[in-house]
Amino acid sequence: MLAGAGYFVQPTIYTHVPTTSQLWTEEIFGPVLVSAAFAEDKTAIALANDSAFALAATIVSHDETAALEMAAQLQAGHIWINEQQIVLPEAGWGGFKQSGIGRELGHDGLSAYQKSKHVLLAS
Repeated sequence: MLAGAGYFVQPTIYTHVPTTSQLWTEEIFGPVLVSAAFAEDKTAIALANDSAFALAATIVSHDETAALEMAAQLQAGHIWINEQQIVLPEAGWGGFKQSGIGRELGHDGLSAYQKSKHVLLAS
């Protein structure tokens, strides 16, 4: 495709977005960041988990222990902590809630193509 051809969205950051806004409630695929301010980690976790979607999340923190504790509480299929959004082929990829219909990549993704059988033999 030639440079400039096609439909593109400029990277956009929305700040102070009310949680009732469609920007906040819809799953947007594109270079868009929707943000809201919070005073405590528990508020941020509640805001993040109050969604019908849960594909991925990013945590930026100087406190690695606190970030790992937040990650454990977040309902998301993939969480990055102080990292760019890298998807590793050996790691399963997919979301929770209405974000996805299973897993791709890694052992989790391969399991979709496998069938298990259990046989019990009385001894």
